[in-house]
Amino acid sequence: MALLDYQRSYRGLLLGEGTAYDIIEEDGVESLTVRDGDREFPRASGSIPGKHYAESKVIVLTTEVVGPLNDTEELFNDFKKAFQLSEDEEYPYIFKNPGQDERFIRARPIRRPRVRTLESELGVTQMQVALKASDPRIYSSATKNVLVSKFDVGGGGFDLPVDLPIDMVAPTTTVAVARNDGDSYAYPLVRFFHNSDSVAQVNGVTLQNLTNGDVLTIETTIAPGQQLYADMDAYIRATGGLIIYSDNSSYYSFWKLPRSPFRLSPGDNLLALHIDGTATTELICVVTFRDTYL
Repeated sequence: MALLDYQRSYRGLLLGEGTAYDIIEEDGVESLTVRDGDREFPRASGSIPGKHYAESKVIVLTTEVVGPLNDTEELFNDFKKAFQLSEDEEYPYIFKNPGQDERFIRARPIRRPRVRTLESELGVTQMQVALKASDPRIYSSATKNVLVSKFDVGGGGFDLPVDLPIDMVAPTTTVAVARNDGDSYAYPLVRFFHNSDSVAQVNGVTLQNLTNGDVLTIETTIAPGQQLYADMDAYIRATGGLIIYSDNSSYYSFWKLPRSPFRLSPGDNLLALHIDGTATTELICVVTFRDTYL
């Protein structure tokens, strides 16, 4: 179910505008705190600039319900069920703000205090919960899929990285455009499919982001009918899941060093697929991602 403006959802519980749970305050979802990577050993005053990363986030949500005591107690029980202890799994905290698409951040409860004020027949209950998001990134609920065909030169001419003389013909190339409408790097799921009817040979694949210079190279045979996956989200979040795999078997050792995560920068990304082997149209690559924000 699509959310309306100012609504939130967590594990099936709907909160906010038009629901029984009025949101009094929400803090931390779109906040940003940087983990300082500077080193304090310069040759003069100051520090040596280091790599800065975003810290995990703590989201504090305060809601209020007003009504007969029996009704507010039932609502609190529903609230407790949704924001129950989760030992090892994070769930999407989904939200919708005016002028934005529906987005989510993965989080789990770390605190759930309750404040209750009793009156004669009515109960006013504030229900508060704090959620910890180890991954501070915010994702669009909608996924995007981009088909990347083999990068090749066609139509004659020379593939030269310089201006061509007037009597030469510029080559045509095949690139795909993956647009990340967020403001932070997106880490996609990359899937390579080798047609089951193919008689071509694939000894390895390289996906190149011509926009930011990132390269993903996997040096292994992909047999006809085989699907090879590269999950960059699992890699950067260290979820414990398979990263480079096929048929639930790890192919991590075939990922060519230095094994830097393949990223999609904010805006348009030009993607090129290179195939080591004889395959042309028999192998395709699909890049799946979400717009990503911090």
